[in-house]
Amino acid sequence: MNFTNEQIEMGQIPSAQTVLYAGLNTNYRIVQIIRLILTLFVFGGVYTLFISLVPKLNKLPLSWVLSGLGAIFLLGIVTIFVSFRFKGYALRTRDILYKKGWLFKSTTIVPFNRVQHCEVTQGPISSFFNLTRLHVYTAGGSQSDLVIPGILKSRATELKHFITDRTTDGEEE
Repeated sequence: MNFTNEQIEMGQIPSAQTVLYAGLNTNYRIVQIIRLILTLFVFGGVYTLFISLVPKLNKLPLSWVLSGLGAIFLLGIVTIFVSFRFKGYALRTRDILYKKGWLFKSTTIVPFNRVQHCEVTQGPISSFFNLTRLHVYTAGGSQSDLVIPGILKSRATELKHFITDRTTDGEEE
């Protein structure tokens, strides 16, 4: 048996730009805003606890702290709304893709023949909006290789079954 490894012409490679991505559910923005608000409350609470326990270290005026938290909130809101447009997922015959990022862009592609298992998770805030996260795990890792947040529970379950079926089909080929 002779080993061959022929070069592929660059013009024969399909363009990744032609993939049509499905967007995340718009309620996912609300979930992200609620998480941002809860995070800022925690930071505000930690600051309040800190200055009440160590009053001699209270050199930062409360107005500065509130202004800083307000600026972080506004920056967080802008980031949530702008970055939301750049998130999406797509299914192809042999793989699943997820793209994200407006400053630092990334696209993750997981071939179905590498998928170990899938998992659908739902936190308390997301469950109120009937949203979930789809985790796709590949061999050799303890963390998911692909996480798609902000999907309706019914859609995530459909995707999970589709990927699982494709994984099973790939083993039979």
